[in-house]
Parts: sequence; structure tokens; C-alpha cells
Amino acid sequence: MKKRDEEIFDINQKRFKIKKKDFKENLRKFYLIRNEKAFTRDDYDSWGNKACSSDTIVRHYGSWEKALKDIGIISVKKDQYTVEELLEHFEKVWRWVEQPPSMGDLKKFNLKFSTSVTYDAYTRRWGSYRLFQKIFSEYMLGKLNLNEVKSKIKDKNVRRSAISSSVRSQVLKKNNFKCQHCGKGVEDNIKLEIDHIIPKSKGGIDKLENYQVLCNQCNKGKSNKFAG
Repeated sequence: MKKRDEEIFDINQKRFKIKKKDFKENLRKFYLIRNEKAFTRDDYDSWGNKACSSDTIVRHYGSWEKALKDIGIISVKKDQYTVEELLEHFEKVWRWVEQPPSMGDLKKFNLKFSTSVTYDAYTRRWGSYRLFQKIFSEYMLGKLNLNEVKSKIKDKNVRRSAISSSVRSQVLKKNNFKCQHCGKGVEDNIKLEIDHIIPKSKGGIDKLENYQVLCNQCNKGKSNKFAG
């Protein structure tokens, strides 16, 4: 599709040495070479005939998944691995290098053994790669069990059950439609949210007595700490 003048003459548009149609054709070619099997960024970067690095493609599209979707390829799902599978894979890499694996070691392992688990799979679950290394070390040395490793997964990756509209209405009425920390309401042009008094990460339950109303700013400041 030909670019419109609004896009061509936009001074803020990103500059690329390779045109979009060229790396789209290149991605399709690689897809065919792999017998129409989904592939990761590492897979593409290891290809000797790639048109550019995967970083260039991601800068253009915003994400690798969007780039593949644009040419009709279903990408490898980000969260396809269970915690047990991630731990098993990381153990293999660690034993392979016989020391704490770097992000580069993970890439080298993927290329050598045709696997596709990247460091992102760990950072999405545990927040940072360095933190996961420490958690994994304690797990392998028997200082943490599997449930404790799972409990350290960062909160935003823990699926939460949705609060029904009826429960939300009850909590709002119970709290007089006011933030329980700062006392502001919708008339103050703030957004009211339903919050767990005792965070789920600390053992809090999905019950009416464990809900309160906070404005979005107070809720953000509270994070997963106890109220009070």
C-alpha cells in the first residue's frame, strides 16, 4: 500500500535503511524455509540471509508479534510455558555453561539446541532476570520449594478474578463513594477503584469484607502493601 503524503512528509516518522515491503518479503521467505512453522526473534536473527535484525523490525512495528501478524503468521505465544517448564529449561542452560547463565547464554543455547525460551519469559514472570537467577539458585540448593518459587511471581502476572458489577456497587455504597485514604470522590474528577485491603499476594481473599474503595492515585501508591 502506497504511503499517504501525511506519512511521507511527517518529520517525526522513524527512519529505516530498509523498506517495510523488503523485510516483509524476507520474513515470508524465512517462514517458507522453516516449512511454515512459527519462529522467534532468535530464530530469525540466526538466519544468514536475514534482511535486517529483529530489532529493526520491532522498532517499526512496536512488537515482534505485530510484525508476524502483518504477514499472516501466528507467533509463538509469550506465555506458553509453565513454571515447571521454565525451571527445567533454565537448569539445562545453567548446567550447560556451569555458571549463572547470561542473557547471551540463553540465546546461544537456543541456537545450539533449537529451543526458543528467551530471557523475556523469565522477566515477565519474576520481574527481573537477575532476581530470577537468585530465586532459581535458592530453588536448586533446596532453600526454596516449587510453591515458594511460584509465590515470587510478580503480582501483575497473577491472574485476578473479575469483580462483578453487583459487588462493585456494594463496595462503593459501603464506602460512601469515597476513597478510603484521601476522602476524594468522583466529584473531584478522580477515578475510583476497588482494592483488596489485604493484597492477594499476602493471602487476601475475594470477599466483600476484604474490599475497599481507593482513588487511582492512592491505589497506585499502596501497591501490594497492607492498608493503614
